[in-house]
Amino acid sequence: MFYAETPNPSIRQGDIFEGLVNIGIIPSKFLTVNTLNKEHNPCFSVNLAFGYATIITPCCDIQKRDYLAFCPLVPLQDKVRQNEFFNENPTRLNLKVEPENMVPKRVWDGFSDSEKAIRTRTGKRYAFVHNFVFQKFEGIFPNDMVIDFSCVFNISRKTLVSRQ
Repeated sequence: MFYAETPNPSIRQGDIFEGLVNIGIIPSKFLTVNTLNKEHNPCFSVNLAFGYATIITPCCDIQKRDYLAFCPLVPLQDKVRQNEFFNENPTRLNLKVEPENMVPKRVWDGFSDSEKAIRTRTGKRYAFVHNFVFQKFEGIFPNDMVIDFSCVFNISRKTLVSRQ
């Protein structure tokens, strides 16, 4: 439905929004009883990003919840492109792959025979379990984009009412 010419006006799981603010707090020293009101105050940085995000709240809950969950869409990472198998077709990241395709060929060739055997016994797996690739599509994304399911943020449903 994402590539539909006439989008549905209802907000649904999987819809992609542009220009949402994603605020992430990254602690460098956690707040504990020992650091509270002492000279060693907790330290953190704030990561503020504007861009694409996809809604991950299930459709059946969207009208019931005050806040909706989103995951950011980011350009495909260079570390993925270093693997020839994924660089050829980044959407392969969305599928279970053979162990020898999970790492760049030079890395696989550098594994010992016992390491290769251990990895081969595990069978097909997802290489990046927290990501889903959207292939670039003319007029929508200029590059391959990745949903990062490890970074979830919430936005009030009321602020999205007028968004199309």
